[in-house]
Amino acid sequence: GEAGADVADFRRASEGDEQVKRDWARYQPIAFSGERLTESKPLIGAINGLALGAGLTCTFWFDLNIASTQARFSMRFAALGLTPELDSSWLLPRIVGLQRAKEMMLTARIYGAEEGRDLGLVRRVVEPEALEQEAISLAAEIAAHPRSTLATIKRMVFEDLLARDFSEIDRRSEDEFSAARRSPEHREALSALGQRREPRYHDAEHMASVAERMRRRS
Repeated sequence: GEAGADVADFRRASEGDEQVKRDWARYQPIAFSGERLTESKPLIGAINGLALGAGLTCTFWFDLNIASTQARFSMRFAALGLTPELDSSWLLPRIVGLQRAKEMMLTARIYGAEEGRDLGLVRRVVEPEALEQEAISLAAEIAAHPRSTLATIKRMVFEDLLARDFSEIDRRSEDEFSAARRSPEHREALSALGQRREPRYHDAEHMASVAERMRRRS
């Protein structure tokens, strides 16, 4: 498949097509809300074709990306007389480094799957027929952990990226770690280790009983 804005839509918008403008105004804030994406459950991108322009920049907000050997990547904006969108001029240097990011944005070059992996756009490259199962396996590995812990980790990563004062990062890290040590999820992890069993993070009734026992002991 291919992902990216339709060049024909850009042309119609430049010619005053109000319907295209209304569609973009309605769709983009929903599809590409950075705040919504950072607060969501972990997101995995499985890229199996052309990821150009917005089709690439939206993946910068995903937590992990994998690609098939058929994937192609490009920051095509300069070739269309456009500037990078979806906060990508801020995100891309943090993903691939400043020099590589500027090369991608200034040249509008199209990169192959292996080049995308070497740049850091994706974690791994697999054959097209293996892509879906690879994504599912990765999702299952992540989903085994407590939802609240995963959400906190995601929030911490983005808040730390935005922080200008290291003391703020240090304070937040200490506060979150202290809170995690007092959580039912941590208590369940320790119990599971001691009893040589799998944690039951997603058993709501069991976790409620863990929380209740902790409350009584406090």
